[in-house]
Amino acid sequence: EEGSVRAGPGLGWKHVRSLGLELPSEPFDIAVGPRDGLLYIADSLKHKIIVMDPTSGKVLRWLREQRGDYLLNSPCSVSFSHSGLLCVADSGKSRVLLLRAADGRLIRQLGAPAEPEQSRGGLAFPFSLSTPPPGEDLPGGTDGGVWVADPRGRRAVCLDGRTGRELAEILGGDAERLKWPNGVQVVAGGQGVAGGCVWVSDSGRNLVRRFDILSGEETA
Repeated sequence: EEGSVRAGPGLGWKHVRSLGLELPSEPFDIAVGPRDGLLYIADSLKHKIIVMDPTSGKVLRWLREQRGDYLLNSPCSVSFSHSGLLCVADSGKSRVLLLRAADGRLIRQLGAPAEPEQSRGGLAFPFSLSTPPPGEDLPGGTDGGVWVADPRGRRAVCLDGRTGRELAEILGGDAERLKWPNGVQVVAGGQGVAGGCVWVSDSGRNLVRRFDILSGEETA
């Protein structure tokens, strides 16, 4: 499909193409492969990652299961790590998977499901991912880490991309605890913010909130 899209003065955006998926489907998130330029689409309803050619709209393959190593359940978010691995928020199984994009091979799992009696730790419902570039001022260090927005856990957490260990946590404080954080983005120091920050979309409070990346304290 083609058509115009309204934009600000001088921008002149234009709708070039819509790429359709076979119904029923529920595309929740999308990432562009840094090496192949393909689209990686998290289809929560079909429980798989769709790999699509952005020019033709042709579905090239699906990433779902590899020799019984894993089976996705409602994947809601995808992102690429600095090393080129595909990070998948496998929300229905409360985990983050790192896959080799070329063939879907499972490299490792990050995080573990939160136990019902746990007040802290574990993933309840990993919904959105952010994989910032590596930097000495980031909790993930040279690896960058994988940031996860966990709305049911009411927090955002940074996981070590190699060990899965929790490196940092954003809660929002006792008075204004995160209520339903469903999005997270990380800005490294030097990108207009000294020391780096974490942006969290807190839908439960109708707020977009900014936190210091090291202390976890709210700064805006």
